[in-house]
Amino acid sequence: MEESSLPDDGGWERRTQVQAPIELTARPHEHVGSHSRPAQHLVGEPALLAYFSTPDCRVCRALRPKVADLLAREFPLMAGVYVDCAALPEAAARHGVFSVPTLIAFFEGREWVRRGRSVGLAELRGAIERPYGLLFADW
Repeated sequence: MEESSLPDDGGWERRTQVQAPIELTARPHEHVGSHSRPAQHLVGEPALLAYFSTPDCRVCRALRPKVADLLAREFPLMAGVYVDCAALPEAAARHGVFSVPTLIAFFEGREWVRRGRSVGLAELRGAIERPYGLLFADW
């Protein structure tokens, strides 16, 4: 892995850029974009929220810090990854993402929740609460 120091962007840390085969992977709140390929994060994370966006999407820029805050406050054990669809169209295609923003919650490696375009935080919270609670009940 190659370390880079990219600026913080709305609560989603951009610490590591992953050089690996195309799979959706990242550490908590990691940025996956330009010059990098998503690797194997679904394998190591019991819960992961993938935020698919593009740099020029204004709605995405406004929503992204709110989603990061929701994860930090209500779902602290859930990892988050930002996927730049402009830089990685193959990752977007592999996960069936055709519009932005698209948020996909994976639990134990399986897609559980998918929300796209007009994403309401209350609706997203409600959709994630039950599987998150069941998965992390004993934690």
